[in-house]
Amino acid sequence: MANITLAIDAETVKKVRKLALERDTTLSAMVRDFLEHVAQEQSARHEQAVAGLRERMVRHRVRSGGARWTRDELHDRP
Repeated sequence: MANITLAIDAETVKKVRKLALERDTTLSAMVRDFLEHVAQEQSARHEQAVAGLRERMVRHRVRSGGARWTRDELHDRP
């Protein structure tokens, strides 16, 4: 597990430590849980976007035909 350093004003730390104590946890655990939630939420959004794109491709019968292009071919300009 990686360690990080955060700059948080003392009053906020005091309030959150009190809240953590009430929840039978630690400030570090609360920050870790929050960051894990943010990462999972972002991952879920990405998965939803990909699933939506696939569903639209199926609905509109989009097919690539297995074609593959090089970067130069895609950016070829007359």
